[in-house]
Amino acid sequence: MVRLYIFILAILFISCNEKSGGVFPLKENSSFNYINEAPRTETELVSVKVNSVRKEGSYTYATLSSNPFFGKKDSEMSLKVDESTGAVYTIDNGAENLLIPGKNLIKGYSWLYGDWNAVIGSAIETVKTEKQIFNDCIRIDYRLSITFNTEIWVKPGIGIVKYAAYRTNPPSMSHTYYVLAD
Repeated sequence: MVRLYIFILAILFISCNEKSGGVFPLKENSSFNYINEAPRTETELVSVKVNSVRKEGSYTYATLSSNPFFGKKDSEMSLKVDESTGAVYTIDNGAENLLIPGKNLIKGYSWLYGDWNAVIGSAIETVKTEKQIFNDCIRIDYRLSITFNTEIWVKPGIGIVKYAAYRTNPPSMSHTYYVLAD
């Protein structure tokens, strides 16, 4: 009986850990494809490819083809995911910055992301993408001084399902939101 119990626990543990990255799953050669939110007059497509993934102990390291979430479409994004907590860090010039906390995903939780102030704006948002509706998404607001804002909506187990990066000083006339296209 004890062996059966241990076997069942092992199966559950393996099944729960197949989603690498928790809130931000990473699989080599996969892509996150985004489209500007409808209604639209022109279609803009943004593709973020997972170029490489490697595991070291309880961490997963990945390189993404670009970082459109902070207006850096032409530069790679290096990530480190703590598999034990689900926390996602970016690595830039050797510095690690907490992008998405693995715990404390509750409204009002705040932290510093490099020079940006980050806060969980909501933990129960519904996001309508091109082909799906995601409930219980987490909206994270990032602010750099009074000049720039980035908003991302994360669905645990799926990743970033919606985002926008815009200037607030001087203000942009409109904000373009991008949603998951697939």
